[in-house]
Amino acid sequence: MFLTTLQEANLSPTLASNFKDLLVTNQDVFAKSPTDIGFCDLLEHDIDTADAAPIRQPPRRRRPPLASGTAEDDLIVEMLSAG
Repeated sequence: MFLTTLQEANLSPTLASNFKDLLVTNQDVFAKSPTDIGFCDLLEHDIDTADAAPIRQPPRRRRPPLASGTAEDDLIVEMLSAG
């Protein structure tokens, strides 16, 4: 993230140093990979959904493009392995 930002934002040396310090100081709050999401228990939903009726959604109308290959399956496997 740091290198990408440096390349795309054209930060001055001072801002680049401050940005690096910010990332290093707070490195524990950033995800290290797409599956490193974590859990936050600071908020709690106060809506009781026990008696709520299910929501009906129409099925997908289009299939994923063939050019995407197995990308969709790969993402599903990645999400399942993270849980």
